[in-house]
Amino acid sequence: MVYYHLTTVDNPFDPFTDYENWNRFDTENGHYSNSMLARIANFTSDMTDEEEQAEAKRAIDEIIKYDPFNKFTFVTLVENPRDSEYKTVIIPDEELIDYIPRGV
Repeated sequence: MVYYHLTTVDNPFDPFTDYENWNRFDTENGHYSNSMLARIANFTSDMTDEEEQAEAKRAIDEIIKYDPFNKFTFVTLVENPRDSEYKTVIIPDEELIDYIPRGV
């Protein structure tokens, strides 16, 4: 499943993995992204997770479309259905050469 989160271009924190710092930065800088999303989205208590995320994406797209200052953006998290953990894999630069097609 894909999860969407409204954020701002200047926020250095990931709302999925570091929500407290993300939220602190967001509110201290007067962005109030969560409040903005709550005003635009039409969430209901009977929505499935998939319906909630589809509505969140629709509302985020609308916020970004009409954002006069271009400060809003979004981040996504793709849940691996085979693994309940979210993992980031970092490949060292020296190993990336093996992933670059030859002759390019």
